[in-house]
Amino acid sequence: MSYDNYYYILTFIILTVIFIYSNLFDFLLLYFNHRLDHFKKNRRPYRIILVRHGESQGNLDTSIYARLPDPQVSLTDTGVEQAYNVGKQLKEIIKDGTVYVYLSPYTRSKRTYEAIS
Repeated sequence: MSYDNYYYILTFIILTVIFIYSNLFDFLLLYFNHRLDHFKKNRRPYRIILVRHGESQGNLDTSIYARLPDPQVSLTDTGVEQAYNVGKQLKEIIKDGTVYVYLSPYTRSKRTYEAIS
Protein backbone atom coordinates (compact mmCIF):
# COMPACT_ATOMS: atom_id res chain seq x y z
CA MET A 1 0.00 0.00 0.00
CA SER A 2 1.10 3.44 -0.74
CA TYR A 3 1.42 6.35 1.61
CA ASP A 4 -1.79 7.91 0.20
CA ASN A 5 -3.80 4.80 1.03
CA TYR A 6 -2.54 4.86 4.63
CA TYR A 7 -3.34 8.53 4.82
CA TYR A 8 -6.94 7.99 3.63
CA ILE A 9 -7.46 5.01 5.92
CA LEU A 10 -6.06 6.87 8.91
CA THR A 11 -8.15 9.94 8.07
CA PHE A 12 -11.24 7.76 7.78
CA ILE A 13 -10.54 6.12 11.15
CA ILE A 14 -9.91 9.46 12.85
CA LEU A 15 -13.06 11.02 11.41
CA THR A 16 -15.10 7.96 12.38
CA VAL A 17 -13.79 8.08 15.94
CA ILE A 18 -14.47 11.83 16.16
CA PHE A 19 -17.99 11.31 14.80
CA ILE A 20 -18.72 8.51 17.28
CA TYR A 21 -17.33 10.39 20.27
CA SER A 22 -19.06 13.66 19.38
CA ASN A 23 -22.41 11.91 18.95
CA LEU A 24 -21.84 9.86 22.08
CA PHE A 25 -20.98 13.01 24.00
CA ASP A 26 -24.12 14.75 22.67
CA PHE A 27 -26.19 11.71 23.57
CA LEU A 28 -24.74 11.62 27.09
CA LEU A 29 -25.37 15.33 27.55
CA LEU A 30 -28.98 14.94 26.46
CA TYR A 31 -29.46 11.87 28.64
CA PHE A 32 -28.02 13.39 31.80
CA ASN A 33 -29.79 16.69 31.20
CA HIS A 34 -33.07 14.78 30.93
CA ARG A 35 -32.27 12.85 34.13
CA LEU A 36 -31.43 16.10 35.92
CA ASP A 37 -34.75 17.64 34.85
CA HIS A 38 -36.56 14.51 36.03
CA PHE A 39 -34.72 14.68 39.36
CA LYS A 40 -35.55 18.37 39.82
CA LYS A 41 -39.23 17.81 39.03
CA ASN A 42 -39.44 14.95 41.51
CA ARG A 43 -37.91 17.07 44.25
CA ARG A 44 -40.50 19.81 43.93
CA PRO A 45 -43.21 19.76 46.54
CA TYR A 46 -46.53 18.35 45.44
CA ARG A 47 -48.33 21.12 47.29
CA ILE A 48 -47.53 24.03 49.57
CA ILE A 49 -49.97 24.73 52.37
CA LEU A 50 -49.78 27.98 54.30
CA VAL A 51 -51.40 28.22 57.72
CA ARG A 52 -51.70 31.37 59.79
CA HIS A 53 -51.70 31.11 63.56
CA GLY A 54 -54.99 30.81 65.42
CA GLU A 55 -56.67 33.63 67.27
CA SER A 56 -54.12 35.32 69.54
CA GLN A 57 -54.42 37.47 72.62
CA GLY A 58 -53.40 40.40 70.41
CA ASN A 59 -56.43 39.82 68.19
CA LEU A 60 -58.72 40.34 71.18
CA ASP A 61 -56.83 43.08 72.99
CA THR A 62 -54.33 45.16 71.02
CA SER A 63 -53.14 46.87 74.21
CA ILE A 64 -51.37 43.61 75.13
CA TYR A 65 -48.54 44.68 72.83
CA ALA A 66 -47.78 47.48 75.32
CA ARG A 67 -47.24 44.87 78.05
CA LEU A 68 -45.73 41.94 76.15
CA PRO A 69 -43.21 41.78 73.31
CA ASP A 70 -44.83 40.66 70.06
CA PRO A 71 -43.04 37.25 69.97
CA GLN A 72 -44.45 36.35 73.40
CA VAL A 73 -48.13 36.97 72.58
CA SER A 74 -49.83 33.58 72.81
CA LEU A 75 -53.01 31.98 71.50
CA THR A 76 -56.40 32.16 73.12
CA ASP A 77 -58.36 28.98 73.86
CA THR A 78 -60.33 29.67 70.67
CA GLY A 79 -57.04 29.94 68.75
CA VAL A 80 -55.89 26.56 70.05
CA GLU A 81 -59.23 25.04 69.04
CA GLN A 82 -58.96 26.63 65.58
CA ALA A 83 -55.49 25.15 65.13
CA TYR A 84 -56.67 21.72 66.29
CA ASN A 85 -59.51 21.80 63.73
CA VAL A 86 -57.09 22.83 60.98
CA GLY A 87 -54.87 19.90 62.00
CA LYS A 88 -57.75 17.45 61.51
CA GLN A 89 -58.48 18.92 58.06
CA LEU A 90 -54.82 18.77 57.07
CA LYS A 91 -54.58 15.11 58.09
CA GLU A 92 -57.45 14.34 55.71
CA ILE A 93 -55.70 16.19 52.89
CA ILE A 94 -52.14 14.98 53.45
CA LYS A 95 -52.87 11.46 54.74
CA ASP A 96 -49.51 9.63 54.99
CA GLY A 97 -47.54 12.09 52.87
CA THR A 98 -44.22 13.59 53.87
CA VAL A 99 -44.53 16.99 55.52
CA TYR A 100 -41.91 19.68 55.96
CA VAL A 101 -42.84 22.46 58.36
CA TYR A 102 -41.41 25.97 58.51
CA LEU A 103 -42.65 28.15 61.32
CA SER A 104 -41.70 31.37 63.03
CA PRO A 105 -40.20 31.34 66.52
CA TYR A 106 -43.15 33.36 67.88
CA THR A 107 -45.06 31.72 70.72
CA ARG A 108 -48.40 31.81 68.87
CA SER A 109 -46.87 30.07 65.85
CA LYS A 110 -45.35 27.34 68.01
CA ARG A 111 -48.61 26.80 69.89
CA THR A 112 -50.50 26.63 66.58
CA TYR A 113 -48.05 23.99 65.33
CA GLU A 114 -48.43 21.97 68.53
CA ALA A 115 -52.23 22.06 68.24
CA ILE A 116 -52.13 21.09 64.57
CA SER A 117 -49.82 18.17 65.29
